[in-house]
Amino acid sequence: MKKTFLCLITFALLLLIVPSALALTVSLYAPANQGITDFKWSLDGNTINLYESWGTVGRGYLIFDGMDLGQPYVVVKHIWNNTGVDWNLFSNELLDPVGQENDRLYDDPIEPWVPGGFSHSNQNDNLWFAYGYPHTSTSFAGVFNDEMEGRDFIEYYNGLVSGLGGYEEESYGLQNNTVDNEPFLLAQRPNEHSVVPEPGTLMLLGSGLFSLGLFRRKK
Repeated sequence: MKKTFLCLITFALLLLIVPSALALTVSLYAPANQGITDFKWSLDGNTINLYESWGTVGRGYLIFDGMDLGQPYVVVKHIWNNTGVDWNLFSNELLDPVGQENDRLYDDPIEPWVPGGFSHSNQNDNLWFAYGYPHTSTSFAGVFNDEMEGRDFIEYYNGLVSGLGGYEEESYGLQNNTVDNEPFLLAQRPNEHSVVPEPGTLMLLGSGLFSLGLFRRKK
């Protein structure tokens, strides 16, 4: 009886000491991070709260590991801009580990700002900004979403976040279905557009093609 009791106590202590393999962790990715100077995070149910203080001009990178596979999360970012430079747009993009078979579909070439060992996430790798969740911002009126065109990318624009203590809050869904995608990065780039066409460019291109079509019909 005594031996059984000691075994139970030992097992309970091991559970406390050894973390679960699926325990979510979010941290700064130091090899690439430039802009985020103070970071904290918390998990409330399926909501991941990120608290980011930006004190330097540059890009910010977070690394995620141990997400529950197939579980949609809601990411809420609380961002303070103390860089001294106003932000007129804010880009978010998912980067997964290199070496996956579907990388070649979209990653030729990988852009210089992508850290070594990672590549652009795409629609076929089972890592994405989860569908069905609104993309919200307290500072930007516009949002450009490239989830369906080969990149997991969200850009907020048409607004301003002051570089002297301005505050921005953003939210969107996040989901990973395959363990091969971990750990993955969230790349955040204030004042930097993606290589995908900007919203205004898409509108101009569409109107140009429409006008050309009318011209040809008249002709």
